[in-house]
Amino acid sequence: MLGLLTRTGISVLLVLSPSTSGVDGPIVATILMTFSGLALLWIGTLVGRRLTGWRAWTPAFVVAVGLGTAAMYSADLCRAGNYAEAPNRPVPRG
Repeated sequence: MLGLLTRTGISVLLVLSPSTSGVDGPIVATILMTFSGLALLWIGTLVGRRLTGWRAWTPAFVVAVGLGTAAMYSADLCRAGNYAEAPNRPVPRG
């Protein structure tokens, strides 16, 4: 929950002040906190043995897919310059 709440706060900060810099580190930290919490939920689900079969492995699937997605996510979406100065310019890929 702490990771999600922190990420929400950072998102609000970025909406209110798009030129805010230095948020890449906290964004990565919130991703790690969120998926650590999901991993703990998965372990608790397995240890508690209240769910069986594929339902017991659902939190692990969410962690795996989420970490795969986060690994492909680029924190630096605008390497070619300040995107806030030219919002209609296409985002460079590559």
